[in-house]
Amino acid sequence: MLMIRLCKIAIEENLDAKIMCGLEEVYRQSSFKDKLEFIENINEAKFKGLIFIVTPISEVARLLSELDTENSENIRFIFAITHPQLLTKKIPFVSNALKKIGLNISKTHKIFLYFDYRAARKLLHLSNKDKSAFYVIPQFKTHYEQAFCTELKSWIYLPLPIQAETSRSSTNEKFDKNQAIRLTYVGRIEDAQTEVIKYLLLEIKKLDGNYKVKLNIVGDGRDIELIKRCANEIHNFNTSIEFMGRLSPDELEEVIINQSDICFGTGTSALESASRSVPTCLLDASFSPIKDYGFRWIFNPSPYPLGCLLEDYPDFKGGGLSLAQLLSEYIVSPDSISMETKMWASENHSHEHASRLLINLVKNGGTKYVDLVETGLKVTHYKHMLWSQIKNIIKNSIMKNKKFNMVK
Repeated sequence: MLMIRLCKIAIEENLDAKIMCGLEEVYRQSSFKDKLEFIENINEAKFKGLIFIVTPISEVARLLSELDTENSENIRFIFAITHPQLLTKKIPFVSNALKKIGLNISKTHKIFLYFDYRAARKLLHLSNKDKSAFYVIPQFKTHYEQAFCTELKSWIYLPLPIQAETSRSSTNEKFDKNQAIRLTYVGRIEDAQTEVIKYLLLEIKKLDGNYKVKLNIVGDGRDIELIKRCANEIHNFNTSIEFMGRLSPDELEEVIINQSDICFGTGTSALESASRSVPTCLLDASFSPIKDYGFRWIFNPSPYPLGCLLEDYPDFKGGGLSLAQLLSEYIVSPDSISMETKMWASENHSHEHASRLLINLVKNGGTKYVDLVETGLKVTHYKHMLWSQIKNIIKNSIMKNKKFNMVK
C-alpha cells in the first residue's frame, strides 16, 4: 500500500509511473487500481532512460537476470529499503543452529557465504555513491551499516505519506468498562513480527478477568498456524480472538475505524490506524523471543519513531507501559489519545514532504545497470534459483516418502 501511494505521488507530479508486478499479485486488487497503470514484466517497459524503484532491495538481483546489456545501459535503479534483513542470507539449518548459541545471522552470512556477502556490500556501496536509496524507518540504515560494515551517508530518510480520506470522529464519551475493548493487530505474521504477536497474546493472557478483550488479527504469513495455536491457549470467558486474514484497503479501513478501539502495528503498518485517528500502539520487531518489553503510544517521543529491530538495540525495551496500563489510559481519555495520534501522523508523514523528497531522488539519483552488473548480483541470483530448486526436490521427495509410508 505504501509503494502504491508513492506511485500515485509520482503520477500527480506528472511522471509516467507504472507498477510492475505479476497478474496475481496484491497490487492488482480492485481497491488499488484507481489511477494506476500496470506492466507484468520488463519487456513491456520502454528502456530508454527508465527508472526502476525496486522494493525489496533484494529483488534487484532478479531484475538484472531478466535484462540484457545491449538494451539496458541507460536504466537506473533506486532502492526502497523497507526491511532490515533482506540482503542477509541464511544457510539452511546452519544459521539457525548457530543463532541458538548466540552467533548473529549477519556474522554467519559474512563467514560462510563470503562471496554473496561481498556482492551485497558492493550493492550498498553503489547505492550510497549514486544517492540511489531511501529508507522508510530510521533504524533501517543503521542496521545495514552495522551488518555490512559500511557507511551509507547519502541514503535518504523518506517518511512515507499516509493521508487517510476517512478518520474516526470524536465522540466525547467515556469508554464503557462493561464492554470489551477491541484490539486490532495489523501486519505480516512471519519473520520478525511473529515474536511480538506472541508477546502481545501472552500479555492479554495476564489481564485475567480485569478486562474484556476482543482481538482482531489482520494479516497472513508463514507463521499463521503457530499464532493460531498460541491464541487457542489464551481463549477464555473474557477474551475472544478473530483471525481476519488479508483484507482489501476498503475492508481494512472498515475494521480500523468501526471495529477497533486500539490498533497495534510494527513499523509502517502502524501508520494505517494512526492516520485515521485511531489510538495506535507502536510495536517493535524481533527474531528472538521477547521477555522484558513495554508498550507505548505511537506519539510518545522515542529514538525509534517507527519501531526498531530489537536485536540491533539490546538496551531498548520498548515503552514504559504494561498492556493493562495502556488499556487503562485509553479507558480514561480515548478522545485525547485519538487526537494526539492523528496530530502525530499528520506532522510526521505529510504528503508534501514525501513528494519533494521522491521527485528530487528520481531526478538526481539512481544506480546504472552496467555498474550493478559488476557487483556479481546476477551470479548470486542464479545460485539462489538453483538452491531453491534443490530444496523443492528434497521437500517433494520427503512428502512422497511420507505418503508411501502411510499407504504401507
